[in-house]
Amino acid sequence: MNLNKLLSHVGIACDDPRWILGMSDDTRDLKQDWLFICWKGEVHKQYQYIQEALKKGAIVLCDEQIKVDNVYKSKHLESIKNQLVDLFYQPYHGCLIAVTGTNGKSSVTHILKQMLEMQKQSVMTIGTGQIVYEQKHVEIQNTTPSMFVLAQYLEIAEQAHIPFVIMEVSSHGIDQQRILHLRFDIIIYTNITQDHLDYHLTRTHYQYTKYKLRFYLKKHGIIILNHDDIHLQELYHLTEHPCISIGAIQAHFPIQNIVLEEQLSSFDIHGYHFQTSLLSIANVYNITEAIAVCRHLGISYEECVNMVKALKPVEGRLICLPHKEYTVWIDYAHTFEAVKKLVEFAHSVGKGRVIIVVGCGGDREHEKRKQIGEYCAKMCDVAIFTTDNPRSEKAHHILQEMLVEGLAYVVIENRYYAIKHAINIAQKNDIIIIAGKGDERTQNICGTLYPFHDESCVYELWKREESL
Repeated sequence: MNLNKLLSHVGIACDDPRWILGMSDDTRDLKQDWLFICWKGEVHKQYQYIQEALKKGAIVLCDEQIKVDNVYKSKHLESIKNQLVDLFYQPYHGCLIAVTGTNGKSSVTHILKQMLEMQKQSVMTIGTGQIVYEQKHVEIQNTTPSMFVLAQYLEIAEQAHIPFVIMEVSSHGIDQQRILHLRFDIIIYTNITQDHLDYHLTRTHYQYTKYKLRFYLKKHGIIILNHDDIHLQELYHLTEHPCISIGAIQAHFPIQNIVLEEQLSSFDIHGYHFQTSLLSIANVYNITEAIAVCRHLGISYEECVNMVKALKPVEGRLICLPHKEYTVWIDYAHTFEAVKKLVEFAHSVGKGRVIIVVGCGGDREHEKRKQIGEYCAKMCDVAIFTTDNPRSEKAHHILQEMLVEGLAYVVIENRYYAIKHAINIAQKNDIIIIAGKGDERTQNICGTLYPFHDESCVYELWKREESL
């Protein structure tokens, strides 16, 4: 679209007819002849971003009067952003599915993606760290990217005739209105516990921010929720849309005869028996929500049984690495609730000790550090505290906040050596849990990303062990 025509639609005078090739509010995304939406912030930073955008050949739209060529002003920038997206990008007409919750977003997204692809359907996923479609992997900064990135890739999905887009929706994404221009066919609620209190301050604000996602449903959209989570039951009274429940009790999809083992899970729904290599009760719930979606789309139970049996573990989500003597589990669990469930599951299926390697991320809520540290020291046979992603914080300060006087634990700041120690002390039938980073390939220390991968560390240590 021509710049002058685009801006005239939102009441901004412009006689520049150049063709606009893209739109973003992040200078890192900008290219020649893109429109940069510059939000009001610190004056010196705003000026810095504008200069950076202009050097890249972009045009700037901001909410301050700046007398520089190729910079335009609108005092209504916040209210017109949705119009700009609707005017510039082609809307998506396929099935748009949102997955939200404290834990399980990525797992449900990838489980459902696998099942739909087994039905020969093309799927785009948007979530933690990346956008994936047609064998392409595009890195993104947030779980839910900006509305301009979303609009760009939904247009790609529309042009490529991709019938399903599944996206993780975070509380930040909802609160910051990154999904303002979207309307979903299906919303999946996995659970609501406690997270991101550094941002939301209270659990109530976090919970009701998640609930706001219901306002983004299409007229005939549906909600699928975990009825066993008491914090989700309030949704029944807050929405007029149909709610389909999954759960062990009083649910549309009742989960029965659950059997959890160290390397296998099975359960029944409406007389159909499901078996999967995905472990833990959490994955039983995740799979059941995906089954509920498939049934809503008209896929038979018989097909669902076969698809669930063929599911592959989601990268970084309870990956099981069997050793001849013991077992290693790698999981992304980083909230107190997720760590707690992981440890409880290990005790329920294990025959030996439970050893955990765990840390807490920097620049995130401090309250959970003591919670996680105390719980792991009390409930695990060996608790090894180490770094996660310290980010801008000092690693030893984070570790100090995890410690509880009077409890037994080991502190090894270097994550590699913490994993090594766990492997060195492991005995027959032990379960080693390596929690917090899952399949992440880097470690953020002082703002620098260093190569690091928990699973690769384990295999490297085993290889060295064999060579001795």
